[in-house]
Amino acid sequence: MRLRIAAILCIMAALAVTALAKVTVTSKKVTYQRKAGVMDHKKSFDITYPQFSGVDKETARRLDQTFSYWRVFSTSLEEETDAQWLDSLDFRVTYNKQNVLVMELTREGSGAYPSGETVTVVANSSYGAPVPFTDVFKNRIGLLQAIDKKQQAEMQAAEKEYQAEGGEGKLFEIHEAEKASDQVSEFSLNDYGVTFIFDYGFPHVAKALQPPGRYFFSWSELEPYLKEYSQISMVFENAPKSTGVVPIIDLKIKGILGGIENGRWVNAVTAAKALATQNSFVLFSPGNSNLGMKLSDYNAQWKATLDAQQMDDICPEFRYVTVAPKAERGVAIGGNGDWNPVPQKVEEIFKGNPVYRGVVQKYLQSMGFRNSPVKIEQIYKVDLEGDGVDEIVIRATNYKYSRNELTADVGGYSFVIVRKIVDGSAKNILLVGDFIDKDHPGAENKYEVSSILDLNGDRKMEIVVYGEYYEGAGVTAFGVERGEPTRLLETGCGV
Repeated sequence: MRLRIAAILCIMAALAVTALAKVTVTSKKVTYQRKAGVMDHKKSFDITYPQFSGVDKETARRLDQTFSYWRVFSTSLEEETDAQWLDSLDFRVTYNKQNVLVMELTREGSGAYPSGETVTVVANSSYGAPVPFTDVFKNRIGLLQAIDKKQQAEMQAAEKEYQAEGGEGKLFEIHEAEKASDQVSEFSLNDYGVTFIFDYGFPHVAKALQPPGRYFFSWSELEPYLKEYSQISMVFENAPKSTGVVPIIDLKIKGILGGIENGRWVNAVTAAKALATQNSFVLFSPGNSNLGMKLSDYNAQWKATLDAQQMDDICPEFRYVTVAPKAERGVAIGGNGDWNPVPQKVEEIFKGNPVYRGVVQKYLQSMGFRNSPVKIEQIYKVDLEGDGVDEIVIRATNYKYSRNELTADVGGYSFVIVRKIVDGSAKNILLVGDFIDKDHPGAENKYEVSSILDLNGDRKMEIVVYGEYYEGAGVTAFGVERGEPTRLLETGCGV
């Protein structure tokens, strides 16, 4: 039970006035072999190293040292090669602006059971050397008290849920919890504030009961505790104004997909409460030549009369939206969103493109569908992550029926894939898909790309996918990073 002290804040006050730079972070995956005599599934382990460019060699060297797995986890390559626990070391960039780079470093392994650890590291990307936590925050006692207050609220909510589920005894008597403020340093940040990170340290068998231990402070809450002239204070000074919840609506399903509040995703129920404050939305819809339109392509924002309604007990969290004027497809973002939802161009590609027909054909063959015809419905080229490398988004659907529309013929399919360069090779990443074969018969599920947009203002593009079947429909917003898809928002209704 401890607040991990592994985060390192590499922010130099003397460099607060330097030109803002954005370091480029790429990855290099290396597989290491262990000595003979170990179990088959432990013969190798993978390490994905961050590679830094866009800065001078000395800064890159310091960043290598700052984000070194061996320093952060107090181990070495030699130790991990000799031991048999480690399966992988990996990283994820969560923020890269205003000379501030935030990354999560994760190690995973297995012994008697699988386990892992993630540490958040914050760095100054223009210099790269660490500085003490105390160089950034002031009024430490007041800050710790504020963190403790949020922790107490979290513990009370967790206890209440534990009792409601029929738990025996008191959760925090069984698993004693220290104050989060007893040990402070690890945190993350975004455009809207700072999240302090605490690990309650529950044993493996009780991890499902452990509260998240994430205490978010908006910049306005944190202002009394920020030292002037540090790099963090520059992020604060340049932070966008809080706009409340920005709702996101999918017009195909006519429902609220969810929303964004201070850089964090919120569900449809929460986003629905914000509709009363909205008088305009920006609509992005697939067209004849492009998928997402720039804000400047519109003479005025799309205005709609919105009335969010809860469906019956079958879909208690779905929020149906009545829209006027009528719009049949696309995604609408609340007009209080203060970012450009299309930071990178989305280009529609000819569906008959022979290169991508070949890609789909090979993909179908890899799924065991060697005789199914290729039928592509949508192809888009877009730099999803803003790293200068384009991805290809493909939607393909082909169904036939021999008896009725409730049972599709074997060989039918509908899927959406993203073709992306990962570790130097092209990889097909499946977002959603249904493949009808003799072992998996059933009704059709059809998918289509509703839009490709930056839904939360981080300049990374999300892919919104609509799907329907004979008893319902749903919409999912996917993020794709380093070759892996993540479901960020979902809504739908069906049985």
